[in-house]
Amino acid sequence: MYEGVGIGPTGRVPYRLTLGLVERDGRASGSLVNLESRRVYAGSGPFRRLADGTELTLNLYENGTHRANLYLVRHDTGGTVTLDGRLRTVLLGREALGYTLQLRPIPPAQP
Repeated sequence: MYEGVGIGPTGRVPYRLTLGLVERDGRASGSLVNLESRRVYAGSGPFRRLADGTELTLNLYENGTHRANLYLVRHDTGGTVTLDGRLRTVLLGREALGYTLQLRPIPPAQP
């Protein structure tokens, strides 16, 4: 699980990303939550391993409608993990508004 901010035309928006990878298939899946509006987007797409991390693309859907594409690179450097990328909204089947994303892992909740 990761949290951070998207910076774009509407300002700073807080996001939470839950992500799972299936190594054998090279597939990623997860959900992106806009912590301001509470809208939830489910997504899936391919990923590939890099020398210092992972590159992935998720097509995001809300109630079955394609709403955005998420392009991320997960960096694993010096014991620090970050996710950096772009969130591009989809309007009328085309990418429109873009947000730069910076996400960091959050520790799991303690019981």
